[in-house]
Amino acid sequence: MIHLSITSFATLLSSVLLAQPPSYIPTTGLVAWFPFNGNALDESGSGHDLTVNGATLTTDRNGQGNAAYYFDGGGAHMNGGSHTDFEITGDRTISAWVNVGTTLNNDQGIVGYIGSSGALAGHAGYYLKRRFVDPDMIGAYEDSAQFGSGNYGAAWSDAPCAPGQWHHLVHLRSGGITYLWVDGVQQTNTYQLIPYFLNSELLVGWSGSAGQYFHGDIDDIGIWDRALTPSEIQDVFNAGGPNDCLMAAYSFDGNANDTTGNGHDGVVLGGAIPAPDRFGNANSAYQFDGVDDWVRLGGTFNGNTGTVSAWINMTDMTTLNPVFSGRDTTMNGIAVEMTVDPNSGPDASRLSYGLDQRDCVGGGCNVFFEIGDPQLTPNAWHHVVMTSDGSEVILYLDCVPITTYFGSCGDGGGLWFDDLCQDVVFMLGRHKRPLSEHFFTGLIDDVRIYNCALDSAEIAGMCDFTAGTIAQHIEASLVPYPNPCHDVLQVNATGHYEVRDMAGRLMITGNLNGSSPTIPTSDLPVGIYSLRINGDQGPVAVRFMKF
Repeated sequence: MIHLSITSFATLLSSVLLAQPPSYIPTTGLVAWFPFNGNALDESGSGHDLTVNGATLTTDRNGQGNAAYYFDGGGAHMNGGSHTDFEITGDRTISAWVNVGTTLNNDQGIVGYIGSSGALAGHAGYYLKRRFVDPDMIGAYEDSAQFGSGNYGAAWSDAPCAPGQWHHLVHLRSGGITYLWVDGVQQTNTYQLIPYFLNSELLVGWSGSAGQYFHGDIDDIGIWDRALTPSEIQDVFNAGGPNDCLMAAYSFDGNANDTTGNGHDGVVLGGAIPAPDRFGNANSAYQFDGVDDWVRLGGTFNGNTGTVSAWINMTDMTTLNPVFSGRDTTMNGIAVEMTVDPNSGPDASRLSYGLDQRDCVGGGCNVFFEIGDPQLTPNAWHHVVMTSDGSEVILYLDCVPITTYFGSCGDGGGLWFDDLCQDVVFMLGRHKRPLSEHFFTGLIDDVRIYNCALDSAEIAGMCDFTAGTIAQHIEASLVPYPNPCHDVLQVNATGHYEVRDMAGRLMITGNLNGSSPTIPTSDLPVGIYSLRINGDQGPVAVRFMKF
């Protein structure tokens, strides 16, 4: 058996990590895939890397830095050269995430295979285009022009794509007809043309014609030599799992700023201080004294559905430890909260959901429900989640769903922050009930707030895909081998197991025992995976690589 330290395990992962599309990207017919993860490399395996000319790295739609490219509209673009792979005269698909900018003084090419010089400049190709005449209309453009003459046209979007908003665009040709999809919806207009290409090249942020440079952000470009199906387009549009409805994220890296870019920055009150996080990184979490420390969050998170997740480490479990709450500005009325509530002693506490409408809706109600087992332990990091889809609330502990509350509360109707009768202040580490007030004692880190109800697979990924989980459970000697593996992965453990890809999708499930401590991996695509085992020692998760 091969045993690895945490450091050597991380080194192994980084050294064998292979660039490849995520699982939601169809690989059949894939010609190029540009995720723009700090560079402009083609991660399809085809080697069609882009040359960057003036474009600069920026934040993507999920608030991740250096994960998209900004184009200034004044000459910045990318060039992928001329390849027969892109001379697709039959069915094809181009997919891209786009955030258009405010500058629009000409047509603007977004991405496509386009003539870029001489008489063919801006002709003989297919590409996504932003239109000047009808501001911010997007077209799936086709041009069969030979030496500057010929037919051209586009399938145009049904409505403008306004600046400052990310949109998913798909240029699709199927059966000789060109279609445009915007945000997972097929647009009304279509276009039919016999394609003709000559000496064209792959361009990003430019149409090939003078002055037609794109202004805005572009990310996650895919090109296929076939027409994706509607379900595949939906999968690509919905990609990114929980990040698609992420409203606010607080990493607490020395401050309480919202890292999504949505502007919901928090204000640290009462003297909460920066502290090491669950990985030992200094100034990467906040410590709360249980007396008056809390964080007031900016913005509003009202709605019928939502999810709140956080990593917590409680140093005192003899009293209530409020993690998150939203309460009207009087601090006495309606509230929704997630709290750790003492049960039968300092080492036995329960995660609870609370809904309080008694001072708001003319009678109202007061609902709390808790989980009894497993329990939270002091001086240890736990991941806690509460989520609501409008009809039920589910509590998760360490990414495992524990219990569910069904129904509504009094005349207020909902289970989340819908139908609130007053303005609400959102808080971390504090709640105030009509007759009492409590503050969190311990550490809080990596708080995320969503305006949708995440499913169990998305939440499982929050625990499985972090180095923290590896560090927490490395002492259990759960070291899969060989790592990287090929056909079989051997594991020194017993219990039920799940193998998930990096998007949180379940790939393999089964049981490990003394007579069969192996997991078949021959059918897995090459890549990094999370292995989670629920056995006698509780949930254990590590990563491994399929060669």
